[in-house]
Formats: sequence, structure tokens, C-alpha cells
Amino acid sequence: MAKKLSFVKLESSIKGLMARAILEWERYLTADRTAYQWVLVQDPHYLARSLEILSMDIPEDDIASLVTRMPYLMVLFQRPDLQRNVPIEPMFAMLSVLNHSGLVTLLRQTSDRNRLCVLYEMEAEHWEPMIFMLGGKPDLDLPLADHANASCRFF
Repeated sequence: MAKKLSFVKLESSIKGLMARAILEWERYLTADRTAYQWVLVQDPHYLARSLEILSMDIPEDDIASLVTRMPYLMVLFQRPDLQRNVPIEPMFAMLSVLNHSGLVTLLRQTSDRNRLCVLYEMEAEHWEPMIFMLGGKPDLDLPLADHANASCRFF
């Protein structure tokens, strides 16, 4: 049986990477830029509380076990007065920046309407969470970490 894939944080600034990704998002966005708000979560405490809220949107067991090993969470909020619609071209542009930097993402729609706003100190009457992405860099060498090798000693 294959070992479970684990994820680690990027070797780069996640804030810088997100800034570049959002520049691409805005470049392709034809709607009003103030209609959307991104939230990036990397603090373990906020990540754990967020995943409690989002757990109902990740029913598959294999994905649910993977999610807890991904160190970044990005949530897209939209103004509630607009039709619920994820802009496709800006999303692909953003994902191409994230994925080009080695960040693997898992994208899901969220059914939560209020609790994420409260958690991120946003006003629920002005914002509605739409989608969330979990991400991390695959740790490809982790399966070999327990591999015994007589030619190498670790201290």
C-alpha cells in the first residue's frame, strides 16, 4: 500500500506568492474588485477552527484525511448582494500562479454563510464565503525518511 502524501509549507513567502496570485486574479477580473475578498489562513489555530467549520463540505474520507496535512487555507468571499458566481478566468489565472510555485491546491465550495465571517472578523451582512482552497507543497521525500541506509548516518 502506498504511503500517504504529506504536505509542507513553501520555501518562499506565502504572502508574496498570494500577492502575485491576486494581481493575476485582478488582471482577469471583469467584475468590480470590491465585490470579492480573499482570506489566507496559515496559523494552525485558525486553520483548525476553519476546518471544523468546513468539514461538512469535505465528506470524502480520503480527502478529509488529506486536508488536515495541508498548511494553507484560502477562502474567497463575495458580497451577498451579487449573484453567487466564481469568476472562472481570474480563478484559473490565480491557480496557475499558485501551482507554478509548487503549491498543490484542493478546491471546494463552501456551504457556510456566517461562521467563517465571524472567525475572520468580517461582517456577515457584507460578505459571504463562496469557495475555499487548501494548499501545500508535496513532501515527496517523506516516504524515504524511514528508509534505513548503511551508507549514511543521521545525527
